[in-house]
Amino acid sequence: MRSRGRAPVGMGLAVQQGSPAWGVPLQQLLLAAPGPAAAKPRPAGRGGQRARGAAAVCGDFPRGVYRWATSAEGLWRHISDLGEAPTAAAASAGLAAMTARYRGAAIGALLEEHCPLPGRRPVFGPRAPQPAGVSIGGGGGGSVSWITQEPSGSNGGGGADDGLRDCACSAASPGQSLHRRGSSCLDRMTLQDLAGASTPPRAVERFVWGCLRRLVPAELLAPTPEQRCGVRRAVRRAITLTRFETMTVHQATQGIATGAFAWMPGGRRGPGSRQCNPELQAKRQRYLTLWMEWLLAGLVVPLIRGHFYVTETESKRLSLSYFRKPVWNRLRILALRQFTSTIYREISPSVAGPGLRCRRLGAAKLRLVPKAGGVRPIVNLGARSTIPASLAGGAAAPSLRSFPAVNWALQNVQQVLKAELAREPAALGASVFGYDGAYHRLAPFLRANRQHRTSAAQPIYVVNVDVKAAFDSVDPERILRLVEERVGNGMFEVTRHATVAPAPGGCRVKFGRRAEALADEDAALSTDTDWPARVLGRKAGAVAVRQGLPEHLRGSEAKRLLAEHLLGNLVRARDKWLIQRSGIPQGSVVSTLLCSLYLADLEERHLLPLVGTADGGGRAASGAFAMARLIDDIIIITRSRAMAEHVVRRLHAGFPDYGVVVNTRKTALNFDMTTGGERLPRNEVLEPGGRRFVPWCGLLFDSATLEIQVDYTRIQGCPLREMMTLPHLGSCPGARLRSKLCQFVRHKCNMLLLDPNINSSTTIRVNIYQSLMVVAMRFHVYMASLPMQKGSRDIRFAIGAINGVISYTAALVARVQCQSKLQHNFSLEFDCSHEVPTSVSRCHVRWLGLHAFQVILQRKQCHCTSGVLVWLGQQLTLYPNIAHQLLDVVDPSRHRLIWNTRF
Repeated sequence: MRSRGRAPVGMGLAVQQGSPAWGVPLQQLLLAAPGPAAAKPRPAGRGGQRARGAAAVCGDFPRGVYRWATSAEGLWRHISDLGEAPTAAAASAGLAAMTARYRGAAIGALLEEHCPLPGRRPVFGPRAPQPAGVSIGGGGGGSVSWITQEPSGSNGGGGADDGLRDCACSAASPGQSLHRRGSSCLDRMTLQDLAGASTPPRAVERFVWGCLRRLVPAELLAPTPEQRCGVRRAVRRAITLTRFETMTVHQATQGIATGAFAWMPGGRRGPGSRQCNPELQAKRQRYLTLWMEWLLAGLVVPLIRGHFYVTETESKRLSLSYFRKPVWNRLRILALRQFTSTIYREISPSVAGPGLRCRRLGAAKLRLVPKAGGVRPIVNLGARSTIPASLAGGAAAPSLRSFPAVNWALQNVQQVLKAELAREPAALGASVFGYDGAYHRLAPFLRANRQHRTSAAQPIYVVNVDVKAAFDSVDPERILRLVEERVGNGMFEVTRHATVAPAPGGCRVKFGRRAEALADEDAALSTDTDWPARVLGRKAGAVAVRQGLPEHLRGSEAKRLLAEHLLGNLVRARDKWLIQRSGIPQGSVVSTLLCSLYLADLEERHLLPLVGTADGGGRAASGAFAMARLIDDIIIITRSRAMAEHVVRRLHAGFPDYGVVVNTRKTALNFDMTTGGERLPRNEVLEPGGRRFVPWCGLLFDSATLEIQVDYTRIQGCPLREMMTLPHLGSCPGARLRSKLCQFVRHKCNMLLLDPNINSSTTIRVNIYQSLMVVAMRFHVYMASLPMQKGSRDIRFAIGAINGVISYTAALVARVQCQSKLQHNFSLEFDCSHEVPTSVSRCHVRWLGLHAFQVILQRKQCHCTSGVLVWLGQQLTLYPNIAHQLLDVVDPSRHRLIWNTRF
């Protein structure tokens, strides 16, 4: 939550422990923390009345409610101000009523009703007595007693459960045997089962709303059905936010009228009441804002933190998953048990302490991210670490010693590695670090294939191989030897710089570092006037600005830091200390570069003798072979079936001396073959028209023609909304929305997709059309999420965004095709500032964009779509001849994968 400049409040991943028999105590539920300072004595009168009201409220309601406010004094003033409306005693009585209602609300029953643990079922039995005015629901003739969670520590220790026990479950009740029977369900579940045992967000919403209805009096929560819908809508939005989204209190109060709240200044105001003066209305709106801030940040968020572990998952992209605390506790125990037998080794604090005293790198925290079939250990190397000073060789025990983030400490080491490997590109073999690098490696073969393609052309064989657990397979000692061979002990100068480049709606600023070796240790490159050209390369219209003084680092010191990082990577998992014993840390700034260097050495020793040399010699020089590797994903294209089969068999045999094994389930190829007596699955992507594609790193290679398209199968099965971060549009919604849409297009327009020497004109237009179709889907999601305000209903807002993204796409296509011509002709004197003939005209791009938005918005409409559709139809009539020319491009059978996307 964020309100008027305050920092956003997230749900976090905290774990709460301990519980009495009737449920989590309210102080613990609200994350009890030191509240605001004691109120200073105030003079009698109005200020004294507020102070007395605030003191009464604090006596009945724990100060932990202020934990979730960035400014405790702000909420303290809010509670004090409520003393005026209507009286301090009324405010105190309302909050005291919440405390009483909590003690009889049976939160455990609500939790099991809406968010049951896997394998748990309601058990019929006597209903526990409830306080007057509190309804547990359920109806019917029989009462229900719920099997609740196991007590703390009963599932193996090492974590906390949410400790929710129904009021009916006493120490001698038969529910305890049922409780033990239910807890055994978790004990029988495997790690793979637990990784998929999350609670749906809608179930979490129902649980939270049920708690609010039972805890908060109706007069305080929402007196009318319309207001209840508004408050519940705010709760739903807070729970369904994706990973990087925020929600302001202003957004939460939209659609909630202040007239029905009797506790506000002026009392309840119905349709026949006199109109409020502006000052009174502003005051009522302020009270509503402060009340919603407390309700969401002080009650809803602690309810979720007290009962769920909230995290992202690999299968759901940006959406958050909610795991019940007992489920997550069991999953964590099994995961740590698995990792300590393979990747990590547990050590005692007495062993970790002496190592910390002489380290420059701290101990990172380990967190677990669920994925299909298990969990992935992620080490947070981007955050500072704090260690008890007594353990790290400091002063008294209560004090802490702080270490800088590991990735921050390794930034200069990363730049030194880049500088040395840039001087020896062959050391990285077939490694590429993006689509531009893949284009440079694959384009010569793809262009030659297109130029010599005939109806009776020789077949092409494509193989995609994935290295299994590549980062965990790297031998740290071997990679350190490879670094030792390539990085000298001389002095390096590291400069920090910022590049400013034009972007849609303004400028784009990027910050970076660059290291260069000093030929003479007494010399300095800081006075070099050519460094901006080396930083910018061929970026048009960009400016480089140096920041601060350069830093100097010896190669020997860089290698020492790298050895400490790889051989002594210390990790904390709550109260456990782990040290990595195999592989290299995932999430480190140097891991990608080191993994690429490691696999390049494997290629040079084992693969290149089979197919040729990395610099184009041997069989690769004849144009019969092409290979690229994006970290651990390898693609091989050849005209020789024997060579393709030989390479696949060699890869599937593994490399024991390197510890590298191929993931046979992910291997994709466009021909049939067997290895080890088993037939390999082809894993091709099939189009309804009969075309077959081999997937590789988000791209699809046509099995027959090697034309390239975008792999949209990766967004199947997951709603598009869960893969997006909705922008906070602010005061300039049109510019922000246009910028977000253009950002997506920029990643889908690259030379691999738009080079006319690789793809046919039809395929290039299909790539443009499909990217604009996905942009139109994202546009619909953005527009549907906007509040129903006057500005969002204005079709000029939507039309401006559509025009902007189509114009940007046309300019981007022209620039990318200009660059591909430069690459093909090797003519650096070619002036891109003049009009360049391209295979796709601007009129074609505009028509494709208009048509893409029309077909998508006809499928799903929102509050401003009708007017936009009329405008799109009018614009398409301005291009009567183009529709016939592009009929094959917009054929729906070509875009079945797009149409299957949920948005």
